Amino acid sequence: MLNVGHRHGDRLIAWTARATWAPLAGTAAAAAASIAVSLGLPSAVGAAVNAVLSGTGSTAVYAELAVLLLAAALADVVSGVAGITSVASATRMLRLRAIDRVLRTDAAGAAAFPAGELVNRLVGNTATTGYVPATLLQIVSGLVLSAGGVVALFVIDWRVGVAFLSGVPVALVVMRVFVARVSGLYGDYQRAQGRLAARLTETLAGIRTVRAAGTADREIARVLRPLPELSAAGHALWRAQAQSVWRITLILPLVEVLVLAVAGLGVAQGRLPAGALLATAGYTALGLVFVEQIDPLLGMAFGRSAAVRVHDVLALPVPAAGTRPLPPGPGTLSFRGVTVRRGGTSLLDDVDLEIPAGAMTAVVGGSGAGKSTLALLAGRLADPDGGQVLLDGVPLRDVDPGALRDAVAYAFERPMLLGGDIAGMISYGAPACTPEAVRAAA
Repeated sequence: MLNVGHRHGDRLIAWTARATWAPLAGTAAAAAASIAVSLGLPSAVGAAVNAVLSGTGSTAVYAELAVLLLAAALADVVSGVAGITSVASATRMLRLRAIDRVLRTDAAGAAAFPAGELVNRLVGNTATTGYVPATLLQIVSGLVLSAGGVVALFVIDWRVGVAFLSGVPVALVVMRVFVARVSGLYGDYQRAQGRLAARLTETLAGIRTVRAAGTADREIARVLRPLPELSAAGHALWRAQAQSVWRITLILPLVEVLVLAVAGLGVAQGRLPAGALLATAGYTALGLVFVEQIDPLLGMAFGRSAAVRVHDVLALPVPAAGTRPLPPGPGTLSFRGVTVRRGGTSLLDDVDLEIPAGAMTAVVGGSGAGKSTLALLAGRLADPDGGQVLLDGVPLRDVDPGALRDAVAYAFERPMLLGGDIAGMISYGAPACTPEAVRAAA
């Protein structure tokens, strides 16, 4: 199931990258310029050192070095701005798409996630997912930079290049094990975080009940019950990161010392100029950039797990919109063979009901008898699993949503003042309503 979820998450990440291609293209261009400048700097430094030691230095050599340093600073600034723009655009698009899906799903879909869990996915998980395209570009840029550094080492001296490559396999194994382990751990962390947020939101919504019942201590304990699981997942993440960091920290100096020792031996034997030692140090640092991709890889692992959670929201069912207008009619409501099932339980089973136009009808019954479900079907806030609901002989599935909202009004048992005040609430579904009409309705 995890692999299937990750495939869905990866497709969402790919969609995000395509949707934000313009800022990503700017980020890629800035990264390419930064790579070119970074690969030119060690050679320019080595040339400047050789020129100083030989006494043949010219203004052109020093000017080239200064230009490269200035270009490197400029490329970093542009890359940073483009990267932030890309992340902001991706996060915005993901949030808008997810919120649109939540607002268009039916009543069963809206209840699929507790409010706190849903907020966690719409706010935190979308932001984490939004970082992934830019992070992936950062990883690719790092790998290209590393490859360029390795090629430059072989150009300086093939012995230096071989010395560098001798330490690469160990670093790759450490990185592979780390990313594989962290992906699962971060999924556990996010799920525990979502449960904590859901319980907290429920408690805040019912704060008056908690205070009136004097159950604050008990409610605090209930809200914090997922905390040990959250703590365990967080500590496991830290341990995994610590174990990888000390291994990488041990590998890097060993590779650098080995490469510089081989280059130093070449200088001592006269095979390499003195400036080549500085160039080798610079290119070794560039070659090891791929090892420094631990943080971006960690971000990728987090982002993939977050993308799975965002995809779950985007997978909420959305009823297909009808296109037919409602014909002129008195407002006769008909239920024909209506069946509704939830979790294997039938809430309504083959219901036939005719409510004449102009009638005031009360539906009574015990808790769970299906009263609320019947009311939701009447205005197509939910669709039946079987049968049809018709208004003046037209199936509600076929009616244009705008026409249906104009024809069917709801007054819920727990209304939310979304209009800001009572007048705004009365006219919430008809914002063009005049103050006189609002007063008349009140």
